[in-house]
Amino acid sequence: MIKFPKIKQYRQIVKILSDKERFTGLDENGDPTFDSNKELPTIEFTGRCKLHGTNAAVILDTKDRVLITQSRERIITPIEDNAGFSAWVNKKGYKLWEDLLGNMDIREIHKRYIVIYGEWCGGNIQKTVALTELPKMFVVFGLIHKSDYSVEENEQVEWCDFTKVKENPDELIYNIGRIPSFRVDVNLNIPKTSIAQMVEITDKVEECCPFAKSLGIEGIGEGVVYTEGYNYDYAFKVKGEKHSISKVKKLPSVNVEAVSGARAFAHKHAHEDRLEQAWGIVCEPPEGKGMEMLGDFIQWVVNDILEEELDEAVENEIDIKLIKKNVPQICVPWFKRKLFS
Repeated sequence: MIKFPKIKQYRQIVKILSDKERFTGLDENGDPTFDSNKELPTIEFTGRCKLHGTNAAVILDTKDRVLITQSRERIITPIEDNAGFSAWVNKKGYKLWEDLLGNMDIREIHKRYIVIYGEWCGGNIQKTVALTELPKMFVVFGLIHKSDYSVEENEQVEWCDFTKVKENPDELIYNIGRIPSFRVDVNLNIPKTSIAQMVEITDKVEECCPFAKSLGIEGIGEGVVYTEGYNYDYAFKVKGEKHSISKVKKLPSVNVEAVSGARAFAHKHAHEDRLEQAWGIVCEPPEGKGMEMLGDFIQWVVNDILEEELDEAVENEIDIKLIKKNVPQICVPWFKRKLFS
């Protein structure tokens, strides 16, 4: 599959970009060396409304003229689907999706696979946001083209201007570019100076989702995803308090008192949104939703927390073994309530 990259946290992207700028080479032991005195640039990030649904993609095989569908984690089909997305896509047929690319010449791309990334959202896909008052829809937010049908880990792909993908409201296909974006300039030398602006933007989005409002519905938004132009290789997300216990104003530094131990850390990060995401990924298709999936469910939550929040755990000297012990204590009762409700 051509997997969509993991969206990181602000503090992680600041470190990655800073290290990239200051990298000078490898020492005699093969370890990286950095020039800690090098002045860092200011980078312009574009923020776009984050939609609360499930990550999905439509892949056009321009040679065989067939459609491939995927969720964040796997290839999906109308038989083994994710919230009905694959069945919905295939029912519409190849030509409709090809027509959405009418603003660009496929023949000039010279790549076999065109990947349209977006959010499958609305209806009963998620809850607590304004989008639940709207029908299920696909909202485009990313576009790449590739010669081969895979993406290796850390591979740099060619991100295109996804705003050129046309909308088709009659078919419930939209583009996140229909609403204004936000600009935030991040000075990597003093990244904390951008936090207040991002907090203000996030609060406004959470108060009233601008995308839902563009379709006539007012209600809670989830947050904002920031990218360099259309490139998701160094993207980070900022969620509002209703969707994430940790707000951006606590980043990139960490409030040590708020994370006083493994139990507090587990409760902070094994929150409702992450558990719902794990349920949607691990316990699909529907026939897989049984107690036999509990172990995989717990493992996914633990791995996701450690992947996204490991730097916070290390900074606060929290024992990883204790995190792995405390997270399941949150997962098990939540899983049972979800399964038997």
